[in-house]
Amino acid sequence: MVEAIKSFKDNIVGLRIDENFSEGDIIPMLPIMKEKLNVHKKLNLFVEHVEMNDFTVDTLFDFLDISFGSLALFHKVAVVTSKDWLVEATKLTEENFDFELKIFHFSEKYDAVDWIEQ
Repeated sequence: MVEAIKSFKDNIVGLRIDENFSEGDIIPMLPIMKEKLNVHKKLNLFVEHVEMNDFTVDTLFDFLDISFGSLALFHKVAVVTSKDWLVEATKLTEENFDFELKIFHFSEKYDAVDWIEQ
């Protein structure tokens, strides 16, 4: 499941992704993102990853890339997770993206919020 996280600045899209995530779950979020893109040149993305085994950040980015035709619409992406393997796996691919990507452990969630809102 994907749930929108509210209370961020208008140029930020917040998503909470849980163990029941499928790519189809994010489809209802696409109009929200497109609406924000009508106002802002680029968006920041905050992803809170909640206990999920098969999820990778690349899966999410591949879906967004296909949906929007480019990931260039993102300026910054923060991923908050408790999975150490996800932190390490994302570090290996972060140089492949044209946006700033930071991975935070759940203990650093408030740092992630501060960073994405700057």
